[in-house]
Amino acid sequence: GQALLKSNNKTRHNLAKVLKQLNTTISGALKLGLDDNVTTTDAEAVLDEIAYISHAREALYIAVKNAVDVLQYKGSLLSDNFEELAESELTPAIKWAEEVGLYKGLAWARGLDRRLEKAEFAKETMVHALAIGKAAIKAKTHAKDAVNTLEHAIETCKDAHITAGIDKAMEMIEALRMMIAARDAMREATAGVRIALQRRSGYDDAAHAVNVSIQDGRAAGLLQEVEIVEEQMVKLEEFAAADEALARALARTPPERPPPQPIFKNDVEVSVQFNRSGYKVEDLPEVENGQDDDDRDFAEHETALREGIEKGKQQGLIDPQMRAQLAT
Repeated sequence: GQALLKSNNKTRHNLAKVLKQLNTTISGALKLGLDDNVTTTDAEAVLDEIAYISHAREALYIAVKNAVDVLQYKGSLLSDNFEELAESELTPAIKWAEEVGLYKGLAWARGLDRRLEKAEFAKETMVHALAIGKAAIKAKTHAKDAVNTLEHAIETCKDAHITAGIDKAMEMIEALRMMIAARDAMREATAGVRIALQRRSGYDDAAHAVNVSIQDGRAAGLLQEVEIVEEQMVKLEEFAAADEALARALARTPPERPPPQPIFKNDVEVSVQFNRSGYKVEDLPEVENGQDDDDRDFAEHETALREGIEKGKQQGLIDPQMRAQLAT
């Protein structure tokens, strides 16, 4: 017993073997009435000490076994209660083992304790990340921050050999990345619309990009953003149609007109018949047969004079000499 107490080989097997030997020896001594013997007393003291160490060894064994089971079989469960319970047994068992001077298996136990702590932290990290991811998907915002948190949680769990929550986290990451891509697509589509308006061209390409972004937005559940982009789509189509109509209108030119062909009317000269009143006195030429030739046919002369006077009146003239001749 004393040799075992001084050694670093206090295994369950060795401790049980020494305990059995001591019990047998002490029982024999007691039967022989050597209960007051110093050797018997010393043996009983050693027995008590080894029994105490054996209890520490057994507690460490059970705690290690539980820790191994938790690490091996509970890594797929998101609850960290199993790790916490295992730690609550293993940590004091390790402390007890250190106090009684156990050596073998202690390093392994410390490693398991660290792994339990790491697994517990990984699960807590994953629970926290899943809560953030769920909230981000519901709020449709802070998607990039949520993706970073979830990816960190996945790496933490993988490093701790924990699979709990990883599949769910990856599903959330996919949904969040879809949301990010859809929001980026709608933002780029809106920028494309602005460029098309500035350049007054590229309406079809801009409309196609907007249409695709609307479909992505619906798939990602960004309904409010989709509503705004849909309105932009309608206004873009209206503007494109108006712009095209304006271009067609501006392209029109008036027809080539023929030179003027005026119609000239004949100038009908308008005049009035101007009649002078009275007769202008003038010495008219003598009329034929107007002079008396001393024959008996005086009427011949009168007729000639009358015709001469009448002809002169038609010309607005009068010869007083002719009139005097006619009177005589």
